[in-house]
Amino acid sequence: MKDIKISNLYELILQDLRCYQEYFIINNFRFMNILANRIMENCMFLESNQFFLPGIMLRDVSFDFQGIGRRTPDLIDSAKKTGMDFISNVIKEFKIDLDEELMWENYYKYTLSIRNFQKSDIEAKIYDDNLEFSDYMFKNLIIFLKKNQNKLLELDNTILNGIIDVIVRILHNQSCSLKNVMIYLYIQSLFGLYQYILRKNLSNPSNFKNDIETEIFPYVQYITADFYTNNINFVKFGKKLWNIIKRIRELYLIYKPLPNIT
Repeated sequence: MKDIKISNLYELILQDLRCYQEYFIINNFRFMNILANRIMENCMFLESNQFFLPGIMLRDVSFDFQGIGRRTPDLIDSAKKTGMDFISNVIKEFKIDLDEELMWENYYKYTLSIRNFQKSDIEAKIYDDNLEFSDYMFKNLIIFLKKNQNKLLELDNTILNGIIDVIVRILHNQSCSLKNVMIYLYIQSLFGLYQYILRKNLSNPSNFKNDIETEIFPYVQYITADFYTNNINFVKFGKKLWNIIKRIRELYLIYKPLPNIT
């Protein structure tokens, strides 16, 4: 980090978190997304990957509650206890020496709880949790992504978006493991970067394949090989995820919002 003390950035992001909590109280879920992105943007400019993790998790919380508000607004008040518990935990555990593993464990607990508000009444009545099936599906989605990696070189492919759709369906109806939740947030972020690379190449697609090979393929290879086949290394995973988020925020400033990203 250059020209500013770590304690200054810590206090600034703590204020962002408190502001996020206040907007959650008044149900302004869209502005919560702006605040979550603000955290990641501040980290980008101050060249610090130390505090970005709450930003990406809280951005997902804002999407969760926007979705619940659209589909089942009568469940918002009940769901807010789950949301408030997680947000309060983020603020409580937000320290200069951030414990990434604890942050992920809390996010995992939030995911297991909020999913009860993200499925239909009929799905909730019929589907049982099935971690064996969930793990099997995630394993095969990873294999599918690895096998079809070169499809990402085609301008009209939808492979990452399609995988996310399947992941969300599994998370909501069959539950998941901590590692699977991390994979979900990683691929969701990778899809965001992919969309910006598409946008970057709209006027001149001649560099598209090279951009995908240099900016997307290394992250695909990490998640389909290193991360999935080994025990969780929270620090290594965090650095990979940070590099994806940092690049998204850089491209956002050049190309501004894209649908479902900001």
